[in-house]
Amino acid sequence: MAEEEKTQPTEEEESKEEESSSVVDKAYNINKSLEENIRRFDELVKRAEKLAVMNSLGGKSEAGKVPEEPKEETPEEYKDRVMKGEMND
Repeated sequence: MAEEEKTQPTEEEESKEEESSSVVDKAYNINKSLEENIRRFDELVKRAEKLAVMNSLGGKSEAGKVPEEPKEETPEEYKDRVMKGEMND
């Protein structure tokens, strides 16, 4: 009879097994969530790379742009602006 009692788990052992299985389940769910987030992140990185390539090929890139120099005002244009009252230096 003593052997039969040892083969059946006690309530304490059962609760430990339930805790460990719930911890394993939680870890499994967390792992699935992380894998899904990594997959989404990889997709977003690929999309960002495609957009960067499209911008550089489409002429929307910052590279190679020369800033426009301000046009020098002629004396006649200055006189006209002063006469209209548009003095905003």
